[in-house]
Amino acid sequence: MKKLNTKTNNHAWITSGKRTSCKCKRYLVLLCRNNNNAKLDNYYKTYCKILSKVIKEAKKYHFNRLIDNSDNKIETIWDISKLLTGKKNTKDIHQINVDGTVTSNGQIIANSFNNYFLSTIGNHTPVAKSKNPIHYLYQAFREPFPTIKYQNTPTAEIGKIIESLKAEDSHRYNEISVTLLKLSSPFISLPLNYICNELLSSGIFPCRLKYAEVI
Repeated sequence: MKKLNTKTNNHAWITSGKRTSCKCKRYLVLLCRNNNNAKLDNYYKTYCKILSKVIKEAKKYHFNRLIDNSDNKIETIWDISKLLTGKKNTKDIHQINVDGTVTSNGQIIANSFNNYFLSTIGNHTPVAKSKNPIHYLYQAFREPFPTIKYQNTPTAEIGKIIESLKAEDSHRYNEISVTLLKLSSPFISLPLNYICNELLSSGIFPCRLKYAEVI
């Protein structure tokens, strides 16, 4: 199976032109330090923004190419994620101590972990008296459910929640960035508050609010 090595290709996106641009950026830094020139400072800031955007797009293109050309795309995506976050691979377990005996047998190690987790769940989860799952569910649902009472949320709370979000230009499935949400907060807090209270009082939630992102 073909798998690209992201460790040896993580700087392949740095071309000679980008290296020259980075050297020019360092040169501009020295000029700005030695000269009190507002035009030069503005030029440096603009240059940095453009260079950062170019580098970001180059890295994006490079990693997308790695994923497209890899036969094991999931593993390549994980390798890229570890590379970007700086996380190192965890060491595999080769041997453990089972009842005073050190073993490296993979089957015994797997069974030991399995028995441990089963015993942990058994200590916290009540075991059904009946082996028939239908009878168990019937007995469980005969107990009355507790009544849940919701209080209407004020508009100010909606605004505080929006302001507490970290400003980001990227967006999720709703195609609305947090930055745009913050700018629109004074105008949408009131209708959002009305919608939230209606959802809580009716117990009906739109399908678009039932999405979950697992990262």
